[in-house]
Amino acid sequence: MNRGPGLTILAVAIAASLACRSQTIVGVTATDEAALRQALDIEMQAANAADAAGWASVYADDAIVLRPHAPAAQGREAIQQWLATLPPISNAKGQGVEVVGYGDLAYLRGSYTMTFSIPGVPVPIDEQGKFLQIYRKQSDGSWKMTRELYNSDLPLPVPPPAPPPSR
Repeated sequence: MNRGPGLTILAVAIAASLACRSQTIVGVTATDEAALRQALDIEMQAANAADAAGWASVYADDAIVLRPHAPAAQGREAIQQWLATLPPISNAKGQGVEVVGYGDLAYLRGSYTMTFSIPGVPVPIDEQGKFLQIYRKQSDGSWKMTRELYNSDLPLPVPPPAPPPSR
């Protein structure tokens, strides 16, 4: 009795389904989640200490930071150089509100607050916003940030009104 191509297709589909089941996708463990949250703590401590190298240490060599109002910073070295140009930061705090991961990829979504002391500006500037960080687990088991996107919750400053035209 000829069962035709339908039986062959069914057998291939069953075999493929069984093969997929053997590849378990694992979410982040409690240890992984703690490591991702610790990376955020390292960032905030380094920001408060004006430690660009310490801050950059959480990024992978090929990381990209998608900065607001500026081109992306690409590569840990470029990110560290950019971090070194930031005005003094104090009271930097970050809160991770969501950690999701599968296998060797994870993301951390959260919020931040910090105060900038800009030279020549008499009053410090309080900043708050949100971020999304993507991490990849390294061969040594550590997690390094590969992509970061952040932006402020505060509106852009409104420029002062233009003086009336002179006659």
